[in-house]
Amino acid sequence: MKNFQPKSSPPTLSCSKNTATAYTSALHEKKKHKNQSDHSSVQNDHKNHIVAEKLQEISEDDLQALCEALDAAILGNNSTGWLKVPSRKMLQCYFQGALLVPGRSVYVIRLNSVIVGSIQLIRPARSNEEQAMSCSLQGFFLAPYTQGLSLTKTLLNAATQAAYAQGYQFLHIEVRQDLTRLITTLGELGFEHWGTNPYFARTQKGLVSGLLFTKSLKDDKDPSKTDLAETSLEISTPKGKAADLNPKAPSGSFPPAALPSLTPTKSLSFCVDTSKIPTPPATPHQNNAPTPQKPFFTSTAKHSMTRSALTIYPAIDLKEGHCVRLRQGEMEQATIYSDNPAEQALSWEKSGFEHLHIVDLDGAFAGHSQNTDAILSILKATTLPVQLGGGIRDMKAIHHWINAGVQRIILGSAAVKNPDLVKEACQTYPGRIIAGIDARYGQVLTEGWAQSSNMHASELALLMQDAGAAAIIFTEISRDGMLTGLDLEQTIALANSLSIPVIASGGIGTLEDLKALRQATEAAPGIEGVIIGRALYDGRIAPTQALEALK
Repeated sequence: MKNFQPKSSPPTLSCSKNTATAYTSALHEKKKHKNQSDHSSVQNDHKNHIVAEKLQEISEDDLQALCEALDAAILGNNSTGWLKVPSRKMLQCYFQGALLVPGRSVYVIRLNSVIVGSIQLIRPARSNEEQAMSCSLQGFFLAPYTQGLSLTKTLLNAATQAAYAQGYQFLHIEVRQDLTRLITTLGELGFEHWGTNPYFARTQKGLVSGLLFTKSLKDDKDPSKTDLAETSLEISTPKGKAADLNPKAPSGSFPPAALPSLTPTKSLSFCVDTSKIPTPPATPHQNNAPTPQKPFFTSTAKHSMTRSALTIYPAIDLKEGHCVRLRQGEMEQATIYSDNPAEQALSWEKSGFEHLHIVDLDGAFAGHSQNTDAILSILKATTLPVQLGGGIRDMKAIHHWINAGVQRIILGSAAVKNPDLVKEACQTYPGRIIAGIDARYGQVLTEGWAQSSNMHASELALLMQDAGAAAIIFTEISRDGMLTGLDLEQTIALANSLSIPVIASGGIGTLEDLKALRQATEAAPGIEGVIIGRALYDGRIAPTQALEALK
């Protein structure tokens, strides 16, 4: 919208000396080892153990890894079927149930033993004899932090070989048209695009078309072969017999019996030298869709656009066990709204909100959690997903709160002072780490907004995106608690410079402020939600009005 376009381009993003040093030290260390003659150190830098396999049963560790990877894929808008991250219990039930459905096989891919993606092979029902020669692929997802390792091709190959081994003649898959990397890979693997569904999926940006692909498995060749460098394929065979890697698919009635000599009883194991795999082009900051490599389709379908509701995060700021709101981050200007945080959380849940935003204000100043009892009481009282920040400065604290039931951790001061911690946390808990960027007129502040840094908000946001943060919470401190409206100009500019979601914060005071934010998302679709505090507590905005305004 014209009224919300930034007046000028975002500032040039040049890292400060200290931050750049912190972020590049690991790269310098890698170069140092690479130049040494010790071959094993080079292998440790560039080789990953990649395994694609059928999931027969699911352990607790695998279940959690699947949920973590799917969380990250949902937040990365990677066509998982969900628009927002559901509860962990729902995801667990989904994967456990998928293993029980007749005619459905779940294939997973492991990176160094940890599951990072999955796809499901769907066989036709016994009553569907007309289509018994075909099967389909559904539910594909990969955690976005695996980009560049060619895992898509490896996982698709495993499922394709399974379909071939069971004697099916055709394999179908339908893909969102904006997932150009996946589409390119399908073309490389011999899938042919033959049709378009103009009303395939609803995304944050509206309706998108779906492209229909089919791969013929009737050719006299093994579909599992791939061009990956240094690939070794392990297929178990009956004792004393060699594996026949080029059998013909059986003809006759379908579904056919599986071929004993082809059915893998072990996983397909790949040791990939990732140094020989070209890195895909970087994703443009202003677009969530992957960068096209070589599009081999065109779509002229026109369709109406629908908007997804913005998420409202009612704020619970804790000071000495009370729910408070500050003005411009000043602890001396705290207004107490409740002395029972758990009761307040339940109130927000009953009002229809679906998430909670909690900040330990005392912890932010002290550097470690101070309102532990109050936070635990909230987690016990409500089933809503909670994002928590304030005083979380090390992996021990992150482990503690994740295990206690917090859905997402907000790292604020640590994002500036300890970028390596952010990277480690994002790798350990993908999709569950958010960077909280608090700035006054664009300049980042830390330690509970008490200390100034020499970094601009847009600079830090890009660094956090590169570190693997799932989202950015941007607060303009000069407006926080003042009820004067969001700084939409800064928020729009920031959202359009990133490929991860931005949550707006600081200044919501009236229903008109929310309507303005809703309108601003037309200029910046990357704005995912908003944090509201004083306006809800004071009754200036009713929960029902807020939810309606951001539909």
